Amino acid sequence: MTQESIGGFAEELGKIEIKQIEIPKFSIPNWPKDIVARGLLGKRNYCVPALGNNNLPEWRTGRHKISFHINNKGAIKFDFHGLFGRPVFDRKFGFDSYDIVVGWASSDYEKNLSRLAALILFDRFKIEIFAKILAELKNTVPVHNQVVDAVTKVFELFIPFLVADQLSS
Repeated sequence: MTQESIGGFAEELGKIEIKQIEIPKFSIPNWPKDIVARGLLGKRNYCVPALGNNNLPEWRTGRHKISFHINNKGAIKFDFHGLFGRPVFDRKFGFDSYDIVVGWASSDYEKNLSRLAALILFDRFKIEIFAKILAELKNTVPVHNQVVDAVTKVFELFIPFLVADQLSS
């Protein structure tokens, strides 16, 4: 590349407008009231937007044990387990000038980066999350079929083969 072509390329890059995608706080639609679900997905590869060392957003890839928790309002939270290399979604100034580091992604967290990462993780692991929730519900002390049906209907929006399976039966 010549000096002129590099200058032209840099000028063109300067014209590109970078827009921030705002993800509002969200919960899983029609989540059954008073149902809480959690599970361990195990060691998984992931790629999420996170804060870099310079406090700017960057794509972060890694492999950690990941667990999820869905609260009674349908908000979903993902935790990364391990001591090193976990993605950081927020840094807050804490007491005694220590940073409080948020190393989990949640759909109802105040920072957009955490909500975006939760959305990406939910989309990536939705089939496994659904399977774990159903297994947990079926193994608990008498669960009404209505609860299992309600959770199944919630996930029908996200998992096309569930809809196809229901249509075929």
